[in-house]
Amino acid sequence: MLDEQARTQLHSALAALQKAHAAKSTDLLEADAAVRVSLVFKQVPRSKPSNFKTVKLPHALHAGVSADGVIDAMAAPSICLFVKDPQSDAKELLARHGTKVDKVIGISKLRKKFATHEEKRMLAKTYDVFLADDSIIPMLPKVLGKSFHHNRKSPTPIKLNSLTPQRLAHVLHSATFKIPAGNCLSVQVGSLTQHAPEAIAENVETAVSAVLAALPKRVGGIKNVQQLAVVIDDVPSLPFYMSLPTATGVKRQKPMSAEAKAARRKAKKALNELKMDQYASDSDVEMAEAQVVEATKKGKKEVPTAVEVKQEETEVKAPAAPAPAPAPTASPTPAAAPKPSALKKPVVKASLSKAAPAAAPAATPAPAASPAAAKKVSKPRR
Repeated sequence: MLDEQARTQLHSALAALQKAHAAKSTDLLEADAAVRVSLVFKQVPRSKPSNFKTVKLPHALHAGVSADGVIDAMAAPSICLFVKDPQSDAKELLARHGTKVDKVIGISKLRKKFATHEEKRMLAKTYDVFLADDSIIPMLPKVLGKSFHHNRKSPTPIKLNSLTPQRLAHVLHSATFKIPAGNCLSVQVGSLTQHAPEAIAENVETAVSAVLAALPKRVGGIKNVQQLAVVIDDVPSLPFYMSLPTATGVKRQKPMSAEAKAARRKAKKALNELKMDQYASDSDVEMAEAQVVEATKKGKKEVPTAVEVKQEETEVKAPAAPAPAPAPTASPTPAAAPKPSALKKPVVKASLSKAAPAAAPAATPAPAASPAAAKKVSKPRR
């Protein structure tokens, strides 16, 4: 997916990140510096966030997990699992599958026992990996708060019914992401203290390929990517791939004109009225739906581009432009020029004002009223 120049820039960026992290680190027992690859898109991929997706990396994110799916109990990370109530059912299911985790916490126990910010922060620092049943994932952001988000330990969703040891090893070996409703996305690809720069580079290429494959087809794949960068906490991101903001091949939706929007609104209103009418037939509803689709397509086709609009405006305004006035001919001698006093406006206005009374027509006298009409007018009302 990446060309040779992007790969060279990626290795240079990872070396610079490692150097910057070594200069800033003062505690030898501090947490691992997680490396993430950041993707910036030119066009928003989705209107709503997608579900979580996983990609198996060439090198496992956590220590103690081999490539063939075997977990070393001595070097494996500590795992905490969030489940729905009652948590005893989840423990029995894990024992039946032979899956071993360090801690199982129910959602009600998580709300009561870890209510304060300090308790949530200590829980985030106690375990290395957090998993959660996919049925309670929507509840966790409000329950866990910002402590898990700041520590980069958001729970990974799993299906509890199929959590076998092989599936657990696959989860620990993979990275998790979801297509956002914005134009930015980041995926964790390794750690500076656990992985060599070459291993992180391989994980970056695999993660980028998986994200681009999961994007909708309408956004154009790699043509929709504006920037790729590697990021660690407290260090500025270092880009290794960049492109122009407007790329050829990315289809942008044209705005609809006011007339097309009104036609589509009218078709939708008719469709909603038919759906509310209990006596309307199915054929009428289908016809109304077809009219809505046709109005939408017609509105998108009829919208001209900015160049066409500018050309139409110039074509319309061109005939209305006044013809240039002929250049005044210079008089041969200054004596032939008219006197300035003869062109003064007050003289013209004065002459017009004097001639105005003479031009006005004489007022005709009103006809005399008849005696019957006068008698009728003078008669008072009762």
